[in-house]
Amino acid sequence: MKMLTQTDHEELLRLAALVRSSVLDTARDPEFDRVAEAAKTLFGAAAGMVTFVG
Repeated sequence: MKMLTQTDHEELLRLAALVRSSVLDTARDPEFDRVAEAAKTLFGAAAGMVTFVG
């Protein structure tokens, strides 16, 4: 059996935090839509999005 590296462990913690936050696979959120639209406008981009990283 392979031992987990520090990076593997941190990734598992990050994913667990996302699951606990209950934001994965949810309906659209108007507040996140506003943040994405603001980023799009601010940077003159074709699209904006909100992503979660740890």
